[in-house]
Amino acid sequence: MRDWQSGTQLRAVELETLPDYIMAGVSANEGLESLTAVPLVAGTSIDNASSLKQLVVTALEGQLVQDAASVRRLYELDAATGSIRFQAFLLVDANEPRLLLSELVALDAEGLAGGGQFLALERGWSVDTGSDIRLYLLDAAGADDVAQCQAIVEDTMASLPACPRNNLTAVSKRLIFRWTKDAQLAGLPVDNYEGMVLVPPSAPGPLNSFSEGGVMLLLVNDDNDNPAQIGTQFVLLRLACDSSDAGLSQDPSSQRGSLDSAVVPAVIVVAFLLLLAAVWRCRRLWRASGRQLFKGYRREELEEDDPPQALEQGSGTDGPSILGHPAVDPLYLSPAI
Repeated sequence: MRDWQSGTQLRAVELETLPDYIMAGVSANEGLESLTAVPLVAGTSIDNASSLKQLVVTALEGQLVQDAASVRRLYELDAATGSIRFQAFLLVDANEPRLLLSELVALDAEGLAGGGQFLALERGWSVDTGSDIRLYLLDAAGADDVAQCQAIVEDTMASLPACPRNNLTAVSKRLIFRWTKDAQLAGLPVDNYEGMVLVPPSAPGPLNSFSEGGVMLLLVNDDNDNPAQIGTQFVLLRLACDSSDAGLSQDPSSQRGSLDSAVVPAVIVVAFLLLLAAVWRCRRLWRASGRQLFKGYRREELEEDDPPQALEQGSGTDGPSILGHPAVDPLYLSPAI
């Protein structure tokens, strides 16, 4: 593997392993799933960035076997040494299907130890309900370091190395949206979305004089090599902020705050419109000629006359939904491949 900028060869070096109680407690296929780099402080140049610690945050997809079913542990690590600097946890709702923590995105330079904010993507699936996708805003302010807790349990009489869950402060979370087969995203059928990343926010301008333009979020699903799914697909959204919601402003590392009461389509730049038009034109040509250049290409057509459906508001673990009147449209939907 090579660095895409310099072309130099990259090497993977095992720096440190997780403590034995973590390694022994991880369930099959529910280990470390999410990974996000904590941004360096605003204004840091490449020349002096080496003097700062680069932090990464990861989390277990499911609970440790010795933890309560609702617990999902998060770890902040020093990227240079691999050592764990801080260990926190969040709580997932009791739900059918069971919810797993699939992805994290850091929104500021504070990290877990500094009480920073993150986006968290939770997902679940069952035969009866299909996929259940939830996006949360996390806030680690005041969360306890649970490094000494080898088990986080419901038993209020537990003692170290086990810790009663009710005696600990979890990372707080607020629901941004929930996407299910019954609460579709602007008419789009839900699938197994597991990955997300913030898109550089310079392209979209302010929505109005009271808006900072928000941030753009790209979601991708995992098709599990399953022909019954829609294929691999990307969905681009914008999360809008007002002037009081600095935590998701166009410079996420500069300020803190909370999400506004809507997820709205972005102002699409001319180049992006041209690209979208070209993709649509190519799709029509491919369909007309009877050829499919994309494996698993979606065959269903969205009803253009149907109004977008609002997302289910639901409620988060630590407070009501922050979507008062959600108005949701994807900014871009890729062909499934």
